[in-house]
Amino acid sequence: LGRLKAKVTSQNVSKQIAKALEGAAERAGITASELLELAVPTQGLGADARREIPVGDHTAVLSIEGDEAELSWRTPDGRLTAKPPASIAETQKAAVARVKDELKELRKALAIERGRIEDLFLEGREWAFADWRARYLDHPLTRTIGRRLIWTFVENGVETSLIAAGDGFETPDGRASVPGETARVRLWHPIDAREAPIAAWRTRLLEGPVRQPFKQAFREVYLLTPAEEETELYSNRFAAHILRYPQVRALMTARRWGSNFLGPFDGGDTGVAKRDFPSHGIRAEFWYDQLRAEFGTEVVEHCTTD
Repeated sequence: LGRLKAKVTSQNVSKQIAKALEGAAERAGITASELLELAVPTQGLGADARREIPVGDHTAVLSIEGDEAELSWRTPDGRLTAKPPASIAETQKAAVARVKDELKELRKALAIERGRIEDLFLEGREWAFADWRARYLDHPLTRTIGRRLIWTFVENGVETSLIAAGDGFETPDGRASVPGETARVRLWHPIDAREAPIAAWRTRLLEGPVRQPFKQAFREVYLLTPAEEETELYSNRFAAHILRYPQVRALMTARRWGSNFLGPFDGGDTGVAKRDFPSHGIRAEFWYDQLRAEFGTEVVEHCTTD
């Protein structure tokens, strides 16, 4: 169900998957988000995010380096090669094929987990320190993502943003910090931070070796303008732009926004993309229309934003 949730773009099917997940979570006495969190596979990885598979007298080494799952081969004398040595490529065809299949599965699992964690921005989840450490720092697969993200630790009403460094944690200016075992943890988002700490984290990431798995410190934040404070429930900030419709459609689908299709049929000149955010109790709508100059054409190439 977790894999389906990450891959399916149909709104109707997504709702059925969500309903099934909620039912399973209710039976387990936890939330659907926590159910997916606890079901993340290790893919056979060790604590160092590596897995070794014997193939003949050689060893296939699966590993995660940054955002990529990689496969290398170690010879009996300890040398590493990118491709299976000729001595086993022919004699161990089935085993080599199985290793390559394991690499594909690892890449899929890594992509799904990265998407699941990014979705936590929408959920506002918070963890007890021990639970968070077990699920995001110590899990063989998830740690490769969690250790490159900024987290907010809340203890006695004081919030501190930290990133994992070695066996401990550091502030944006590189000072070591030790969160207490009673701390609560949540994913840091620039929308909740002031300009100074945002700038400090961006500088730290630009100057250091850490490459984040998705936009976090550099995530776009749109502060309300006086005009938007006046209109309250709608914004004209992005109105009157001309966009390539096939690209817009693809992005909406990938980001799971339900939308109708533009085309030469009744009502096909106007579109509304919708996405619900249950944890915040809101629905967002993005309105767009077929470009008038192309109205009635069989293939819609451009649309205008409302």
